[in-house]
Amino acid sequence: MSDREYNALKKQEIERLCKDHFNVDLQVSGLVIADVPTYNNSFTTIFKSGHQVYALCEAETPVTLGRVRSIIKQMGMEAEAYYEPGQNGYFTSFARDAFLSVFPGRGVVNDDDLSYYKTLAPYSPALIRIKKINGQIRQYNPRSGAWQKTLDFSYFHPKVDVR
Repeated sequence: MSDREYNALKKQEIERLCKDHFNVDLQVSGLVIADVPTYNNSFTTIFKSGHQVYALCEAETPVTLGRVRSIIKQMGMEAEAYYEPGQNGYFTSFARDAFLSVFPGRGVVNDDDLSYYKTLAPYSPALIRIKKINGQIRQYNPRSGAWQKTLDFSYFHPKVDVR
């Protein structure tokens, strides 16, 4: 299979996965970089849809929201939004259940109580809208156990308030 054919199939797979798993209809306009190694048994694809950049993290083993946040940061990116799989409130629902299993007597639960437990939510695959890429995209090198530059790339998506 040629690179061109692989990229075309990868775009179709990303669009299908975003629609089926996250209920988000994205038209992939291009791949920045595909299948970047991120920790053991996981990889991330960076792609464009319109003027936005997204990351799709996939893993062979279970990954949590906390690990995905770490991956995005280690790759040299800053997230704007983490899309919830399935229904809205997935992270909050998981966190509430986990919190109440540890503290069953708590009647009132607030967001501060749930912040840690949200990071424990299973999150694979993970879809992230990127806010900023700091000049380079890094990948994990399992032999050295360190992150190294794989691609020079800068991106910034400012938030504009329209009134």
